[in-house]
Amino acid sequence: MHQSVAPLAQLYKFNDAVLDMALQDIRPADQFVRPMEKANSINFIVGHITSTRFVTASLLGQKSEAPWGDIYGRGKRIDPDVAYPDLVELLAAWRQQSVVIGELLEQATEEQLAAEAPFQPPGNPKTILGAVAFLLAHEAIHLGQLSYARRLLGYDRAFDK
Repeated sequence: MHQSVAPLAQLYKFNDAVLDMALQDIRPADQFVRPMEKANSINFIVGHITSTRFVTASLLGQKSEAPWGDIYGRGKRIDPDVAYPDLVELLAAWRQQSVVIGELLEQATEEQLAAEAPFQPPGNPKTILGAVAFLLAHEAIHLGQLSYARRLLGYDRAFDK
């Protein structure tokens, strides 16, 4: 593994654990509840960050798209007419993408990581490494939202267990 991605690989594993803790004991009926009018549901947050993992895999060389398309994409709003996948399906995809990203990070070369990214990540160089680092930070932000949403729905803190 290239030394520049070793810390990122560890953070992806950490985020896997955070997601598991944040979703522990969530009742299936609560996954679609919006804790406030303008807030996203747990399902929408998980769908969004899982979709982003498909983007990360594509950046690292494995072209892939989320099987549910762009329903959780950037700037999307919850649409009452859309049949969203449930958390079981989202978590299966998350776990599959975790393995894929881990393998891709293990194989990433210095040249690949230094290549120009297809978008300018805020605060990072416009490289594949910069884009992957940005998406990892983006994921962590949404994991924080997920932990907060669980509290707003009356669940215990995610890290008390």
